[in-house]
Amino acid sequence: MNKFITLLERYHQQLEAQYGGLLNQDIRRAITDMLHCKSDATRYTQWHCGHCQHDQQHPASCGNRSCPQCLHQTTSNWLARQTDKLTWSTKFTHPS
Repeated sequence: MNKFITLLERYHQQLEAQYGGLLNQDIRRAITDMLHCKSDATRYTQWHCGHCQHDQQHPASCGNRSCPQCLHQTTSNWLARQTDKLTWSTKFTHPS
């Protein structure tokens, strides 16, 4: 589990008590999503191998863009692709 999520679980009540009045709906939704990410017993993704007929279930991710558990890698991949595009375009500029 992500260290940030562990801290959020531990100090969520204190956060609410101290800053609850300052948290808007988007922040509250992100906190709720992160606390349930990959741990909600009711949400799973099912994987099935057609070759060996093996089934496997994995807890579903929350999909919140602020969540370090599920979208960190997606964001990193997107940034790498954008960097590649910039690198490519600077290599092939038109001569003056």
